[in-house]
Amino acid sequence: MIAEDPINSRWWGAPVAKVTDPELFTRDAAEREHLLAPFTWAEFRAPLNAAPDPWALARAGFAFSDAQIGFRIRLPPPTMSSSSKRLRVRFADEQSFDPGARAVRSFAHERFHVLPGATDERVAERYLAWARQLVAEHPGWCAEVLDDDGTPQGWFCCQRRGSRLDLTLSALYADATISGLHLYEASLAGFATKGPRVGDASFSVTNHDVHGIYAQLGARFTSVTGFWLWRPVLSL
Repeated sequence: MIAEDPINSRWWGAPVAKVTDPELFTRDAAEREHLLAPFTWAEFRAPLNAAPDPWALARAGFAFSDAQIGFRIRLPPPTMSSSSKRLRVRFADEQSFDPGARAVRSFAHERFHVLPGATDERVAERYLAWARQLVAEHPGWCAEVLDDDGTPQGWFCCQRRGSRLDLTLSALYADATISGLHLYEASLAGFATKGPRVGDASFSVTNHDVHGIYAQLGARFTSVTGFWLWRPVLSL
């Protein structure tokens, strides 16, 4: 029903829970409080069209924090701009890179910003740690994108899952001179040279820029998942 989330616990530096069974929201308040008491905060996720009653979630202290749109996209992109064609994609198994060695643009659309104490820097730490793990574990599917003069512009890290590619995480460097569209076009074309023909992932509904990019690249949007966060109510 509730389990510790090792990734978020490691990031936050204290125990964090994930709700694994929505039956939690049918239990009485005292039992829920007992189950949640060991944790600093907790997260629950569910398809929006199959989520528990929103008032039951509210009574349990779970606040809606985000919705993520799932998608599927063909590789490579059907068309590419001339700006994207001049970019070079270099995979980490050719030359490793540290995703956090250069400043990246803010992860402004991530749901964890609603947590008290979750500054831009702290949220970035979570995603940069994840990117470093992907580079270490899946170097053949993590790419740094370079301008035609060799200047790094950003990165895109993925995981191969059978016949498909999980388009996990990407970022532009703070001083990049290319757009997000250029980063995505070049990266997806680079991944396609290694065999995959379908990629999928999800993004926050608040991230209209990414939504627009994937729509322009012909993505098919497949699902909407809701996220709710709980934290103890502190008395004043």
